[in-house]
Amino acid sequence: MKDKSLNRIAIVDAAKCRQDEHGIYCVESPEFEMLLGAAETEGRAWEIFFELLDDLLNEYQLGHLAGYTTTPSRKQIAAKLLGSKGGQARTEAQQAARRANGAKGGRPRKTAV
Repeated sequence: MKDKSLNRIAIVDAAKCRQDEHGIYCVESPEFEMLLGAAETEGRAWEIFFELLDDLLNEYQLGHLAGYTTTPSRKQIAAKLLGSKGGQARTEAQQAARRANGAKGGRPRKTAV
């Protein structure tokens, strides 16, 4: 199954309101099929749609929606790469910079004025 991501602007732009055969107004978006706002008035249907959208986007950000994945931040990617080493870990770039500075005689010091 291909992972899907959610975009609030795309969901709202694609949302449409219709009235069903029972006179109930339904707001739904083809960008997010599991979301439906339904009420007796069009205004209230839109309110319900946006309330549910906010709740579902919060769950999406927490990673709790099956079939939808969030895009990890740089910090999350770095944390995953470092694993349990945490902040004490040195990346390949840091190690290379330390070796280069060591070869030049170490870190340059400020001169007294």
